[in-house]
Amino acid sequence: ELALEMIGNYVGDFLSKQTGFLSSRLHASKDGNSVVHYAEWNREEDFQAFAKSAQSHPDLPALLAYEPKASAFKLKRVFPEA
Repeated sequence: ELALEMIGNYVGDFLSKQTGFLSSRLHASKDGNSVVHYAEWNREEDFQAFAKSAQSHPDLPALLAYEPKASAFKLKRVFPEA
């Protein structure tokens, strides 16, 4: 629960206020052992600018203590299709 609160605060107070941020989802596994967070950005450049500014965010060391696994994805398809 502490990790969810920390991530939620980070997203609400910082990440969601960045240029190009579109949306974010935070999921917790039913057993409480895993968290999945993903964010959508308008452009790759917006994400890169956020990532650079995030390096000096005061909450980053505490968040990194959870050993997050980060990946970038390219949208291939949306459902339902228009």
